Amino acid sequence: MTLNLSTENLARESASHPWRVVWIWLFVVVGSIFMITNFLEEGLTTKFEFVNNPEVKKGENLLEQMKGPKGTNEVIVFQSSKFTVDDSEYKRVVEGLEAELVALGPEFIRLETLDNFYNTGAPPFVSDDRTATLMGFVMAGDFDTNSKNIAAVVELVHETAFEEADDFDIKIAGQATIGLDNREITQEDLEKGEAFGIPIALLILMVVLGAIFVAMVPLVMAIVSIVLAVGLAAVVGTFFELSLFVTNIITMIGLAVGIDYSLFVLTRYREERSQGLDKVEAISKAGATASRAVVFSGMTVVLALVGMVFIPFNIFISIGLGAIFVVVAAMAAAMTLLPAMLIFFDRLADWYRSLADEPGKWRCELLSIRFLWIPTGNGLNPILSMVLHPLRIVRALVAKSFFLVSLVVFFSPFTVSLSINLVMGLLSRFALSWSLGENNRQQGVITAAKVISLIVMAPILVAIIILLAVVLGIWILIKCMLNMPFGQTNYLRWISDVGVGKFEGTQTYTASGGFWDWLVQQVTTRPLVSLVVTAGLLVAATVPFFSIHTGFAGISTFPDELESKQAFLVLDEKFSFGEVTPAEIVISGNIASAEVQGGIESLKVLMANDNAFGQPRDVEVSEDGRIALLAVPVSGDSSGDTSIGAVTRLRDRYVPSAFVGVNADIFITGETAFNMAFFSVSKDSAWIVFPFVLGISFLLLLVVFRSLILPIKAIILNLLAVGAAYGLIVLVFQKGFMTGAFGFEESPTVESWIPLFLFSILFGLSMDYHVFLLSRIRERYDQT
Repeated sequence: MTLNLSTENLARESASHPWRVVWIWLFVVVGSIFMITNFLEEGLTTKFEFVNNPEVKKGENLLEQMKGPKGTNEVIVFQSSKFTVDDSEYKRVVEGLEAELVALGPEFIRLETLDNFYNTGAPPFVSDDRTATLMGFVMAGDFDTNSKNIAAVVELVHETAFEEADDFDIKIAGQATIGLDNREITQEDLEKGEAFGIPIALLILMVVLGAIFVAMVPLVMAIVSIVLAVGLAAVVGTFFELSLFVTNIITMIGLAVGIDYSLFVLTRYREERSQGLDKVEAISKAGATASRAVVFSGMTVVLALVGMVFIPFNIFISIGLGAIFVVVAAMAAAMTLLPAMLIFFDRLADWYRSLADEPGKWRCELLSIRFLWIPTGNGLNPILSMVLHPLRIVRALVAKSFFLVSLVVFFSPFTVSLSINLVMGLLSRFALSWSLGENNRQQGVITAAKVISLIVMAPILVAIIILLAVVLGIWILIKCMLNMPFGQTNYLRWISDVGVGKFEGTQTYTASGGFWDWLVQQVTTRPLVSLVVTAGLLVAATVPFFSIHTGFAGISTFPDELESKQAFLVLDEKFSFGEVTPAEIVISGNIASAEVQGGIESLKVLMANDNAFGQPRDVEVSEDGRIALLAVPVSGDSSGDTSIGAVTRLRDRYVPSAFVGVNADIFITGETAFNMAFFSVSKDSAWIVFPFVLGISFLLLLVVFRSLILPIKAIILNLLAVGAAYGLIVLVFQKGFMTGAFGFEESPTVESWIPLFLFSILFGLSMDYHVFLLSRIRERYDQT
């Protein structure tokens, strides 16, 4: 059986047994929600980690053997314009906050690491002008535990800062604190996208499809796809921890492909209905054509996303798997659930039209005894009819209830958009908040206020609907009692066409004569001019890409209003941010031997002559004497050129020189070394991902269209599109073009993971649309 017949039969069976399909999908959605609530928390991680074994990970593994799970370094920065560290008031504030942190207990903080100027007397804890001081500590547990517990620490710091705001400025920075701020920024951006994108998408769908209810079908398909994909991620997370950001990518890609695939099949179905085919036959024809294109398009996207799984880093693997899950889910929904939904909506539209075409069938629509489906002129009294035909009462009440809700929803389309927005917002935040634990849920991912607002909003929406229903019902009842003309026929037909959706008699592309027909005619009439203009614009947009500067943006590019950014600025000005993210030299060997001790001392001397390094901390040695840690502060942001240059010199020059001939293994770890390893992996993986995606896309198009020219043309055009996207990113975010107008933040670097991520996503999606168009063009060409 060919793929054409398979998609056709699948669509036909789904349309022939719609209730069966709906029940199956309901079971799937409920099962996905069960997986999410029971497994997602353990399946997601906030850690950024390699899945291979580079030098930085080897060093981290040795440190974990030596000290247990590696906690994050956090620093509290105290500043005062009124006191110095020599004043008793200053000491009172610092020691008071220290006592509150100690009270949190060892499950939050490694109490032995809680240091400040007053209990150590160490000069690095005090600024040169003695108006600022530091309190440093290490969070207890691993990175995921730190991410959950940091909210309680930040809350204590905020309480003290508020109480002492007149005389002191107190802020906190560190790896877990930066991670918390980063998640809040991500969540805020996601909420903004939902609040703007979903209503706009619904409005566009209403305009395109010319109806309210049918415009919601693609959104429903997208929501179902997202729920299924998150459920799959929860299951996979029990075997391989996925990055927390997998939920973000699932939501983003799910909305895109869920709407696209559904819209493609839906428009084809309406076109076939307009040409006289009945419901099931139209679904079958759409399945044989549009669904087939959806399958090939989805396969193209999936294969492009597989390239991300080859990158040995958990974020790339998680993003790739999450996007693959939601694309496959969207394909399945478009081929099975969508045909069943279309049958239901088409039947509903027919029902309303039948009421409009038989005005004697109903004497009045709402809140009237004659609303009991009694044919005109049957000679029966309405009351007697109720007695003789009680089932008519039930049938009429059910019909009236549905009709009433339909009327109110059509009169209040904003309630539909608002309700969908609330549901999508809650859905996309659910997995994120659940995985972060109770502390972060209280700290703003899903706060009590948000939950209360959702609870309060539901009865408000219901109250609005009831109020509108009552007003509308009274109005119609008065018209009925006064025998005023109601316009029943036109109104019911309007509900059928504009409310539910028009299927029969829909205008097809062959008779539209609109803007897109005109545009296609202009392009095909003057192909050379169109090619030069379009290619020229794409090439011009690509030019800024050649000046791209990739790196790790780091905290220095965070918005200035963030507390961790403000604390970083103080650290960078008066101390060394390297106190928070020092370079860590891990030594494996006989630490007590003279040659290893000599190497350590030689290394300290070399770093002392380099201004980028601060005063090394005391050497820590494991109980068995086989592992040692020498931590040294590094100037600047851990992702900045200063710190990267310093660690590069440390790794390539100082360590080889100090430990020449020494029988020991030396590993450089720490935040800066981690970022450098990440840059290297991203750069090296590009030579794997790019050829794989291009090659597999070429082979797939070669099989689908049986042509050499079409795949080559498609790849060239899609490379131009991806290049233009790269160029615009550099122009806007790196060069700062119109960042103020859009409210964006300018950054001197583009995150090193973005080119790889965008290539797989954009190439897959742009090829997706390419297959859509080529499939329809090929079909039309074969017909003529």
